[in-house]
Amino acid sequence: MAAIRFVIDENLSVELPDIARDAGFEALHVNHLGLRTRGDPIIMQRILDEDWTLVTNNWREFLARYQAKAPVHAGLVLLLAANGLDEQRAAFRAALRALAVLPGDLVNTALLVELADGVFTVSTRTWPPG
Repeated sequence: MAAIRFVIDENLSVELPDIARDAGFEALHVNHLGLRTRGDPIIMQRILDEDWTLVTNNWREFLARYQAKAPVHAGLVLLLAANGLDEQRAAFRAALRALAVLPGDLVNTALLVELADGVFTVSTRTWPPG
């Protein structure tokens, strides 16, 4: 798989691709791919077919889908505590900072961004497990 390329889920701000591009990444919002309101299975298939790394806060749904249907994927960025626009921006920036120090790519990896005591922390998990 090539360099990390992000697709931002429709439940997140259309501003997030700009943040990724400012950090040197290719990024699009689901809306830019013509997939707005198309449903998670269709969005997921396009992401898998084109080796995008999904950024979402709809993490429960996508973890289950990736475990069931994606033995190999370009990665997930799960903004676990990002509801408002300011939180989405801060959480995604934390994920991008973490990527700068992680070795390699995100193949079969979930990057989890959590909020604790006002600070976003980032951890990784192999996904699907196993």
